[in-house]
Amino acid sequence: MDKRLSRLMVCAYEEEALARNRGFVEMEKRAAELAAEGRLEELREIIRRLLWSMNDESGGVGWYAAEAAAAVLAGAPELIREYGIILASHMKEYPFEVSVHRALARLVPLAPALFAGAGVGEELAVSLSHGVPAVRAAAARCLAALDLEKYRPAVIALSNDDSPVIEYDCKSDTMREKTVAGMIGEITKH
Repeated sequence: MDKRLSRLMVCAYEEEALARNRGFVEMEKRAAELAAEGRLEELREIIRRLLWSMNDESGGVGWYAAEAAAAVLAGAPELIREYGIILASHMKEYPFEVSVHRALARLVPLAPALFAGAGVGEELAVSLSHGVPAVRAAAARCLAALDLEKYRPAVIALSNDDSPVIEYDCKSDTMREKTVAGMIGEITKH
C-alpha cells in the first residue's frame, strides 16, 4: 500500500477544517498519480479502509471518511462506478450525513448518470429539508449536477435560507463562510 496516501488517511479524523481539506487535496493528487501508474488495487484498499472506518465494528469513527474517500475517487474517477453508490448508501447514517453529502457534492458532477440511475436524486431531494445547512447546500449542488431543471423548484425553495455554511475554497486555500441562499444563487445562475 502506498505509504504517502496511507498517512494522509488521518484526514478522516482531523477536526481542524483547513488542515483536513488540505489533506483531501493531497489525497486527490496522490490518488491521481497512483491511478496514472495503474495502481488501482492500492486505491481500492484505501477506499475500503475508509469505508470500514464508518462502521461501528471498526473501533474508530472516521468522521470525515466519506470526504476522504471522495478525494481518492476524484483522483481516480474510474473507481467511482465501484464505490460511489456504496458511499451514497451512508447518506442518512448518523454521524456521517454531512461528510457523505459533501462527498457526493464532489462526486456526482463526475458521474451524474451513475447516481441518477441509482435513484440517489430522490434521497438528495429529501435532504434539502435536513436540519444541517451544510447538508442542504451539498444536496442542492448534487441535484444541480444530476438534473437542475427537474429539481429546480425544490432547490429554488432554499433561496431565502440565510443559514451559514463554511466551505473550503481551494483557490485561496481558506475556509469561507457563505449562506445556503448564496450557494443556491451560484448554482441556479449557471
